[in-house]
Amino acid sequence: MLGEQPAMPGIADQLAIRDLSWRFSDAVNRNDPTAFLALWHIDGHWRSDPPANLDARGHQALSTLFANLMDLWTMFHQSAIPGPAAIEGDRATASAYVQETGLAKTGGSLRNLGRYDDVFIRTHDGWRFLERSFNTIHVE
Repeated sequence: MLGEQPAMPGIADQLAIRDLSWRFSDAVNRNDPTAFLALWHIDGHWRSDPPANLDARGHQALSTLFANLMDLWTMFHQSAIPGPAAIEGDRATASAYVQETGLAKTGGSLRNLGRYDDVFIRTHDGWRFLERSFNTIHVE
């Protein structure tokens, strides 16, 4: 067709990787442990710098950490703005900026801004998080 441009190489991979960040936030916002765990490679590693100091590797540890974290809040909301991915074969890296707001069961509140630095791996089921490292920019 006249004027039609060919698809950019890797655009499907770029979208699939960005979709993982959006689905991560969606699973957190809905407190959906099944959806959350489905985003991770079996050996996935999730960590965070202070003040949260998270560190979990593997599906069992990720599942336990997610449940423990979500149990702290009466309301927790996360929004993500994923950036472009650098794809090399079946591995990729990307960053996502995240804003979080929460109301703790203890009565406190949280406003947090940070950046996830991510490593992804392509599996037979599609792209999954292999590593997800949260870096705090600002917290109240």
